[in-house]
Amino acid sequence: MSLGWAMGLVLPLAGCDDTEFHTRDVVHAPAFEDVRAVIDGACIECHVGVSAEADLDLSTDFCGTVASRALVVPGDPDLSPIYVRMRSTSAPMPPSGRLPQDELDVIHTWILAGAECPSTS
Repeated sequence: MSLGWAMGLVLPLAGCDDTEFHTRDVVHAPAFEDVRAVIDGACIECHVGVSAEADLDLSTDFCGTVASRALVVPGDPDLSPIYVRMRSTSAPMPPSGRLPQDELDVIHTWILAGAECPSTS
């Protein structure tokens, strides 16, 4: 049995430039508990209950509130109002000062990965 036909398939691939084949980088979302920890530590003080600042209660149904108020654009942190406010230098949230970079990274990566929520949050 001749392998000439197989060599005809392999040889052209030997010079293949794989930089032409771009794959989308996979973004691994942080655990939702990490997202909640950032929100609970930085936002709940002002955004809780009936007297919540800007009528934005993040304490009970975080994911429902985020969705109904369009605070997150899944996949695009730079268009997500909650993230834009968190990283703002002129009007940061929380008002006490900008969050540490590692906490901003948690929110950024969660939104970039699709901002998925568990069935109950």
